[in-house]
Amino acid sequence: MSRIDPTIYLDHGASTPIDPEAFEAMRPYFFEHYANPSSSHPSGANARRAVERARHSLASIWDVSPQEIIFTSGGTESDVLGIRGLALSAPPERRVVWLFALEHPAVSAQKEWLEQRGFDVRTIPANSQGIADIGVWKERVGPDTALVAVMHVNNELGTVQPIEVIRSILDDKAPGAGLHVDAVQSFTKTPVFPDAMGATTLAIAAHKFHGPKGVGALYVRNGAPLLPLVVGGGHERGLRAGTLNVPGIVGMVRAAEIAMCSFGETIGRIEALRDRLHAGITAECPTVELNGAVSPRQCNNLNLHVPGCAGWALLSALEARGVIASAGSACQSSHGGPSAVLQAIGRLDPQSANLRLTLSRMTTEEEVTAAIPRIVSAIQSATT
Repeated sequence: MSRIDPTIYLDHGASTPIDPEAFEAMRPYFFEHYANPSSSHPSGANARRAVERARHSLASIWDVSPQEIIFTSGGTESDVLGIRGLALSAPPERRVVWLFALEHPAVSAQKEWLEQRGFDVRTIPANSQGIADIGVWKERVGPDTALVAVMHVNNELGTVQPIEVIRSILDDKAPGAGLHVDAVQSFTKTPVFPDAMGATTLAIAAHKFHGPKGVGALYVRNGAPLLPLVVGGGHERGLRAGTLNVPGIVGMVRAAEIAMCSFGETIGRIEALRDRLHAGITAECPTVELNGAVSPRQCNNLNLHVPGCAGWALLSALEARGVIASAGSACQSSHGGPSAVLQAIGRLDPQSANLRLTLSRMTTEEEVTAAIPRIVSAIQSATT
């Protein structure tokens, strides 16, 4: 089948197109106010004011202090700084680190680094629905815990983890332990309020919500002991050295402002489109099943188990029909290995494919209408 235009992009969980308003907000800081924000001259002051306006705006969205926001290069750096920074600052009697079983590689890859420095890294198990098994973990956690790292919304399944419950258990059984939350997938699509959630640190990345690539932020609770990983220059309260990406920061926060203007209405619309997409596919392909819990699940995520075909064949059939999707996270796909998330919930089967379809606030009703027959055709083609 020849390629069908226009292409329908359903991989917003990997990256989103930049919002035109966010792009326009960035433009002056490339061509007019391009000075280093750390410089003492007036041009530097203009750039610095833009950064601080963005910091205050993001703080207002999160209902936190501007001092609690550190700008970074993206989700991975924010995760690494949060986890390693909290671990290195933990007292010597706290050597246990808990990582959720379904973490993004940015977090799960920290296991070896932590173990090399004497930490005992343990796993919070997940049930077959992709939700943290809090009951099992609660019986194991103790005062020797340095920190816990949990992804708020799983990047492959879209399942939402009970962050507030985890914080409550920590306060009871390991007072003073840190809690790092990866909110890269959830921010602007699920309510994210770091202080109310009980996060010690919390990571976001702009390109997941129609901001630019290569910029993110880390919430660091006031008073939290966090050791910097990159030093030199004293930037960002001494926690993250390096010249700030002024256009990126401005664009990221503008994208966040736009997303949060009509948050509830937008979430409801995306969820309705997601459910319509799901119903349309399963009506014609009844053997297709949902991976992970129906609820709590983020509004934009549809992860499907498709028996009787290979993943590569299904993705190829979709691409031929002008539908861009994925088998899982972009980071997992880049090294070609099996999905650790799907393996953990028992959904890895060489005779089946797993398909992640992710929407955004820019996904239209017309796109979903056009996508359903294309996806159905691709599934039928790949399984015959």
